[in-house]
Amino acid sequence: MGLIVFLAVAFGLAWPIQVGLAVLARGAGLTGNPRLVVPAALLLMWPPAIGAYVARRVEGSGFRDAGLRWPAWPYLVLAWFGPALLTLASMALSLALYPLDMELPTLRSMLAQTGRQVPVPPEVLLVGQVIAGLTVGVLINSVFAFGEEFGWRGYLLPRLMARLGPWPGIILQGAVWGLWHGPLIILVSYNYPGHPPPYLAGVLLFTVFCILLGAIFAWLWLASDSVIPPTVAHAAFNAIAGLPLLLLKAVDPAVAGPLWSPVGWVVLGLAAAGLFAARNPVKPGA
Repeated sequence: MGLIVFLAVAFGLAWPIQVGLAVLARGAGLTGNPRLVVPAALLLMWPPAIGAYVARRVEGSGFRDAGLRWPAWPYLVLAWFGPALLTLASMALSLALYPLDMELPTLRSMLAQTGRQVPVPPEVLLVGQVIAGLTVGVLINSVFAFGEEFGWRGYLLPRLMARLGPWPGIILQGAVWGLWHGPLIILVSYNYPGHPPPYLAGVLLFTVFCILLGAIFAWLWLASDSVIPPTVAHAAFNAIAGLPLLLLKAVDPAVAGPLWSPVGWVVLGLAAAGLFAARNPVKPGA
């Protein structure tokens, strides 16, 4: 019963919000008004946490298995800087298909759309964004990322593993996470610019990505026995993951570039395999 309640709340709240954001984005209401970005992110990323809270109340299970404890510091370091390293690896592999473009046309176009004069060159702005993404951006994004991680890894993952077994549970929680993004991908080609909506193929692409990234986040949760490392990793990923879209010339993320591209899948798959080979926390006593 708890799982049904969780999914009903997580999807029932998030999907209407995603449809609303899609309508705003098409009318430039969201992109044209940066003040809407933070409240939109809060609205979108917290339904899984609300669903987990309600489901736990329905179950009467409490919060002992939610991972609300401080982890060992090596897991935090890995979670903080791992996404940046994976993003750079995906971008490096993608150079075989898309060269670097230091003219930064994508960033220049984004700045032009804001209609504001930026007092620094785009190159300086990009460096500043990377530095912020590796520092304060992780802290700020963690407020939003916790809303998802408390639900996906703190609630859904352990219950699916208990019912289906470790690996089926890990794979299914990633698939659910991917499908949860469906409306934005279909309606505005979320994360796949250049592909006109409705972009049904993007849902499949992003779901594969979420299964692979979800396995890494699952490892962080299981190995550390804490929801904080996957929260930090999720926040760090959101802060830096778009870098290949700014640096690679005419890159198509349905092909290469960011971690949610097929080239990125290779990087994530190898990283997940390496983590579980080094320490497999799904085995008793591991």
